[in-house]
Amino acid sequence: MERRSFLSMSAIGAISAGHLLRSVANFQLTSSLENFRKSIGARLCHFLAVEKALEQAGTAAAQSYVTLGYRPVSVSSFWLAGAHTALLPLQLTHQTEGVLDTQVLVLSRTSSGDWRPCGALSGFHLEAVAEAMPELQAHSFDTDELRKLILPKDVQGKPFEKGWAHATELGNFGISIQINAGQTTVEAAVTRAGKAIWHKIFSSSHSLRCAYGLPA
Repeated sequence: MERRSFLSMSAIGAISAGHLLRSVANFQLTSSLENFRKSIGARLCHFLAVEKALEQAGTAAAQSYVTLGYRPVSVSSFWLAGAHTALLPLQLTHQTEGVLDTQVLVLSRTSSGDWRPCGALSGFHLEAVAEAMPELQAHSFDTDELRKLILPKDVQGKPFEKGWAHATELGNFGISIQINAGQTTVEAAVTRAGKAIWHKIFSSSHSLRCAYGLPA
């Protein structure tokens, strides 16, 4: 996909954002996305200010999602977190039903200055982060440490309970999702140096329909 085409999708995403808040569930989802950004200290980066190498890497990483109908959330298509981490939030929306799913793609700057994909966080991950944040913040972690506890550092993962865990700079972040009789239960854990510092089983409160970021 050409750079101009991808940037055009960012603009379309911004125009569409006005009707993503039609239901309570969609509002919770959008709020969780913004709260997540703030919790890891990421700043918005307008697409016109994005360096070419990051734009190219993000476009390549998003390609499979774009074919499914995902689009960048807004004209501030990338978030920058520190000097070596960038995030690209994407949403799958429906004209009348609003947001169906959210994925936050994570990219890391290499020592050569290129950018590589490190994985993605689904909307369920964002909800788990919201659940975990009060306890993690009680440990007095700064935003840099929180990023290193939550964001994937590579695309490889490992089994976690009945779900999947990705490696982080400081440990692992695992999540599993169980759907039974219309109820969605999420189990998630954050570990540091092999020790769990947060673990919780909770009922999902939003209306995400899918989680393409998780292995089948």
